[in-house]
Amino acid sequence: MINDKFSERLVKGKAGGAEFGLLAGAIVLILFSIAISIFGILILGIPMFIGGIFALIAAIKNLNVEYEFTFTDGEIDIAKINSKSRRRELYNIPSDKIIKVAPASNPQVKNDIDIQKHKVYSFVGPAVEGEVYAVYTENNDSKSIVLLDLNEDCIEHLKATHKRVFES
Repeated sequence: MINDKFSERLVKGKAGGAEFGLLAGAIVLILFSIAISIFGILILGIPMFIGGIFALIAAIKNLNVEYEFTFTDGEIDIAKINSKSRRRELYNIPSDKIIKVAPASNPQVKNDIDIQKHKVYSFVGPAVEGEVYAVYTENNDSKSIVLLDLNEDCIEHLKATHKRVFES
């Protein structure tokens, strides 16, 4: 019998620059189409206005961002979900690449983030719902810190699967 460990966590995220860029572009397109229509060039203004409305709707839908963390036998998969429908894999951390797991409130972790000792990937929403943990990874010659907003179940999973690198 296979005894796999599995945990999952869904966290509300914050929209990034691409989402706000699309929103700003849609608004500019709508305003530009209105200006063109005022000057009597309706043949260009109306299609641009309709395109701007579609772009605005798409941009507003993309502002709803969630991150899904899936823990399977110590491996961590991170996916971004836009509008509760489009899922995209963002990051995968194999179990053997995790070199340290510690609370982000740990002074050493804070120092590593502040001095930019490693590349930092943050998957924490605007309002922290659980505890923020830093997962240190090593891939070839590069090291990185992945910040995750975790609940008790996920923390227990990491404690069980990464006993020797887990710090409380």
